[in-house]
Amino acid sequence: MHVASPADAEGLLPLFRDFYGKHLESKGVASIRRNLETAASVDTVLLALADGSPAGFASLRLLPQIETGRTHAELSDLFVDAGHRRRGIGRQLMQAAEDLARKRGASRIVLTVGADNRRARAFYRALGYRDFGVATAKRLEARP
Repeated sequence: MHVASPADAEGLLPLFRDFYGKHLESKGVASIRRNLETAASVDTVLLALADGSPAGFASLRLLPQIETGRTHAELSDLFVDAGHRRRGIGRQLMQAAEDLARKRGASRIVLTVGADNRRARAFYRALGYRDFGVATAKRLEARP
């Protein structure tokens, strides 16, 4: 388990393609490398290896909060390759994300999960996560 760097882009590509699907179809290693560099000040990607091969990742966003001055931690993504599931890799990724959030001054970590994703919700509940609020979203279309 380590913090991914642009050098990990090639190993992350198949994981990202499985997780993000069609959004990543046309993007390659150079694009992932560039995105890792661009997001590095806010988003930390943790990469889990199994037998030396990429097996899963978690994305942790750490942002300063205006109202408290503390760090806000948000787990934005968690994915374990289908061939590596049920081996504790998801739990290891979550533990690493929580440890990093604590180290960077966060007292709480928030994550979003699809309301219909029962398996993921059960996984997070088993780790002590509880429903916190309701997330809403709106797609912003480009304006001329």
